[in-house]
Amino acid sequence: MADGSSVSISRHDTGAHSWAMASRAPEPRLRSCVTDYVGYRESAQRPMRRLQAPFAGIPMILTFGPKIDIINGDRAAARDTHRSFLAGLHDVHVFTEYLGDQRGLQVNFTLFGAYRLLNIAMSDIANRCIDLGDLLGAEAPRLIDRLHDARDWPARFEIMD
Repeated sequence: MADGSSVSISRHDTGAHSWAMASRAPEPRLRSCVTDYVGYRESAQRPMRRLQAPFAGIPMILTFGPKIDIINGDRAAARDTHRSFLAGLHDVHVFTEYLGDQRGLQVNFTLFGAYRLLNIAMSDIANRCIDLGDLLGAEAPRLIDRLHDARDWPARFEIMD
């Protein structure tokens, strides 16, 4: 990366659940639109359910593994399943859930960045998750394939830049 920013790596392993994360800030010209990139790899022997609290950003999840269940905190009976998606601002928490191995990349957009780079109004995605194919069309599977086939996390982050 031109500005010399490095990739930060974190790992954890309990036997029944393990994860590794790589993160990096975007290149300087994107920083008003994207706060960070987070690559992840997880493995769980039991269903892994994670609480996702509302926050003032727009995450885009690009998975290289199985689909992720998304359960709105105020509508627990309603469950969406996506492989790759954009999550709008939520006024309640959601849960994400998967079983087995999960691998992917999360791009955290600012509100301005999601509007500017993805050409989407925040009101159109409020309290919703939009399948990446619905958002990017035929570019979605091509982008995911490029990211999957990249040699490592720094190369994936460069593709996103």
